[in-house]
Amino acid sequence: MIAFLDIGNSRIKYAFGNESEISNSGFVNSISELNQLFYSNNIEKVIFSSVNPAISHKVENFSEESGIEKVEITIKSNLGIKINYETPHTLGIDRVCGIVGAKSILENKNLSDDLIVTVDCGTATTINILYKNNFVGGLIAPGLTTMFKSLNQNTSLLPELDNSSFSSFIGKNTKDSISAGVFSASIGYIKFSVSKIEEEFGIQPRLLFTGGNAEIILKNSKIDAMFVDDLVLRGVMDIYKRSQMEII
Repeated sequence: MIAFLDIGNSRIKYAFGNESEISNSGFVNSISELNQLFYSNNIEKVIFSSVNPAISHKVENFSEESGIEKVEITIKSNLGIKINYETPHTLGIDRVCGIVGAKSILENKNLSDDLIVTVDCGTATTINILYKNNFVGGLIAPGLTTMFKSLNQNTSLLPELDNSSFSSFIGKNTKDSISAGVFSASIGYIKFSVSKIEEEFGIQPRLLFTGGNAEIILKNSKIDAMFVDDLVLRGVMDIYKRSQMEII
């Protein structure tokens, strides 16, 4: 069985199966949990993308010790798209895999994909642009949780909150005011960015959301977008399939 991994800053998403079918998927918060899953599912090969070098190093060590074949998806892999980015060596592979996953989904649905925009709502909220099969860049801003933590860590009296504390866009107390401000900042950033992208390219983008904070942002913003929980993993799988076709 093959393990496909999306190793992020705060958690590891996984899907177990083969090139054509997934039998088990989810996420874990630690490498020890992942190791247990590897043992119980008889994993023979691991395909992964990572923005967390410490965790990916542990995955590599565990794979070597256990005789598991490992393949890391990098910017040098056959991505199926062109990278038009001034510093490709600094480009987060999760951003690329998410775009590849989005392209694959739209192609399978026979939907136009001239302009694709993905919004990954995690530790950072990244907005990524694929125009006519060229990754042309995007935007990066602090995610919801990061903003909540920053206010708490850089002020003396403000409490640390989380997404569940949001109730209204007008705060009647300090707690609600923080939540209203953080959500307004995130939603405003996304809406403004998407409108500028549409203005820049002259066509309406296909918009896909992913990440741990995506659903709550969509729920409270009325943004018209497709939500795909495992968008980055979809990209990892698509890139791996392409590499296997090359071998054949």
